[in-house]
Amino acid sequence: MTLRAGIQVLTAASLSLASVGCRPQAGEKDRASFHITATDAAFEAPDNVPAGLRHILFENHGTEIHESMLVKLAPGVSSEDYVALGIGLLVSFLVAWVVIAAFLTFVKRHTLRPFAYYRIAMGLLVLYLFGF
Repeated sequence: MTLRAGIQVLTAASLSLASVGCRPQAGEKDRASFHITATDAAFEAPDNVPAGLRHILFENHGTEIHESMLVKLAPGVSSEDYVALGIGLLVSFLVAWVVIAAFLTFVKRHTLRPFAYYRIAMGLLVLYLFGF
């Protein structure tokens, strides 16, 4: 894609979003805005935000730069579920790292001949059990 074509696509996307994406729906009443206040140690924000067009006011009262992100959770899922998922991913990563390191150390010191014999024996057992 050339630079000119990229600029044309970007312009077309911007115009389409500007013309349709930010308009309030017909008959929709003014929705209240909500505030997110950031300090150096915490965020103050509402737990739930009703659906619809909203005005979000983000105030930074800290000395550092802060960011905020809104996430729509799936029905029946809480933020604690995402924390548990993150902990599970971290633990599984660390366990996999240790196991792979141990396996590579084993392979450096030993051959894979016992593993090959095991695979052949298991293959023959499966062939026997399933009648091939």
